[in-house]
Amino acid sequence: MAPMLDKVAPYMKGKMSIGKIDCTTNKKICARYDVRSYPTLKVFRDGDMFEYPGERKADAIITFGEKMSGNAVITVGSYIDAFGPKLAESNVDGVAFIAYDPEAIGANSEDKLQSTTLLQVFNQIARKQQAYASFGFIDSLTEVESGLGKRSFIAKIEKDVPPIFYDDEINSPSFNDFVTKNNRALVTSLSGRNFRSVSQSGPLVIGVINPDDTFTTENFLFNMKEFALNGPSELKSKYAPCSMDGIKWARFLEQFDIGGENLPEVFVLDSKKRLFYQNSSVSDLIGFLEGVENGTISPQQQAPSQSSSPIEQLKYLFTSNMPWSLLGIFAIILLFYAIFSLDDGSMDKATEEYYNAMDIKADANKEESKTKNSCDVKDKDELKKEK
Repeated sequence: MAPMLDKVAPYMKGKMSIGKIDCTTNKKICARYDVRSYPTLKVFRDGDMFEYPGERKADAIITFGEKMSGNAVITVGSYIDAFGPKLAESNVDGVAFIAYDPEAIGANSEDKLQSTTLLQVFNQIARKQQAYASFGFIDSLTEVESGLGKRSFIAKIEKDVPPIFYDDEINSPSFNDFVTKNNRALVTSLSGRNFRSVSQSGPLVIGVINPDDTFTTENFLFNMKEFALNGPSELKSKYAPCSMDGIKWARFLEQFDIGGENLPEVFVLDSKKRLFYQNSSVSDLIGFLEGVENGTISPQQQAPSQSSSPIEQLKYLFTSNMPWSLLGIFAIILLFYAIFSLDDGSMDKATEEYYNAMDIKADANKEESKTKNSCDVKDKDELKKEK
């Protein structure tokens, strides 16, 4: 990691400073900012420390630095333009948050973003969430086909998906919560960049795809979008739909017994409980989730990570080897019971018999020694007579 950061640093001059901390000698600082493993990348801005959200590659870090050094809110000319490469398309998930206020006034976008309460709140949270999300300000709204009229609004947008409008009070905490909750695609594409944050948000229903099979993948993802939009409310509110590249993530997916020629395939992952549900024989998405809910598809324990505690690893070994691990525990209990269930009389009798046997053996040894000594004396007397 250090050589890569040294390589990146010259490109970030004047945009983002890069520093290093040795946590073996600066333990208090690392504990303060919750550094648990090495190497860890964190970003410090406006007094806040947060996790670096991108891939750990030189190009990704440079792109991140350029984004963070630019404006938090990108100005677009229209609602339609907000879906283009300047905003939504530049986001990895194809998602953006946009704002429009017909009462905005000013000589430029910066002035307009400070001219109304709605735009001030939007701009404030855009800077706070700049590392994770994309934000756009619509300078003018004239398209009749947008269906938005000319009222002020804040919305999350995604291509081919109806916009989600922010309808809560205009204040920073509420809008920040809205961004955090909705900053993902209708069907989120999982990667090393977002897997940790998305998986910790709740149970995921993950469609594992083969990107090389374009036709099958498109149909499969279309069905997942249909579920996210029109599926049973009790299911889509509980399970967040996601997709995963089954070729790129092949090694990770081995622990769930997924891969090979069976793609596309669905499984449910509950990272908080370290449980997953998998059954290759059920291909229908809603049917699969109903099987998870009614218990016909049983939960399985997810393998612990290398950083897991010894207790967590022992727990996994025990549960994953059921029922043999339970039989082993039962056998050990029986062994201890057999040892300690002997009453005191039995123990005393066994001890007495042991010592009696030792006494008899000792007496026999004494008799044997006397006989030997007697023979030795007799032999000496006979030798004297002969002389």
